[in-house]
Order: sequence, then structure tokens, then C-alpha cells
Amino acid sequence: MVRELDEMGVRIMISPWTLIEDDSENFIPMRDRGLFTRSVNGKKDTVSFRQKDVHQYDPTNPEGPQNISGKSGKKNYFDLGIKHFG
Repeated sequence: MVRELDEMGVRIMISPWTLIEDDSENFIPMRDRGLFTRSVNGKKDTVSFRQKDVHQYDPTNPEGPQNISGKSGKKNYFDLGIKHFG
């Protein structure tokens, strides 16, 4: 479908609000690089999703979009033809 839309001149743009669980393969590398949001007092900021605490990547961090469009982005977005992120 993405290819068909591309052929019609339509470009897909997504805005990923990536939530990462502690047991995700991406959690430790992202945590170590400081890619998660934090509360105003600097403490870990989590949200509950499906009865688990999950972490949201910080889209204001310059490395954030690069991480999302890196390994997981290639597998989940680029291979589908989605190249634009907002």
C-alpha cells in the first residue's frame, strides 16, 4: 500500500510515540544514552501501558529520531517504504 501511494505522489509521514519496556532489546542502549523522558525533578518518567511501566523516548533529544530510524526503524518503517518522521 505504501508503494501504491508513493506512485500516486502521496508521501506517508508518521509520528512515532515509541514506548519501550524494560525487557526490550532497545531499553539498555537507549537508557545508557539518555534517550528517555524524565520528570522535572530528573527522576525516571514512566507511563503504564498494558499493566507494565514503559519508558517514552525523548523526541527533543537529537539522538532520539536517529535511534528510532536506526535498527528498529529499518525493520519496522523503512522496509515498508516509510521515510518521513514528524
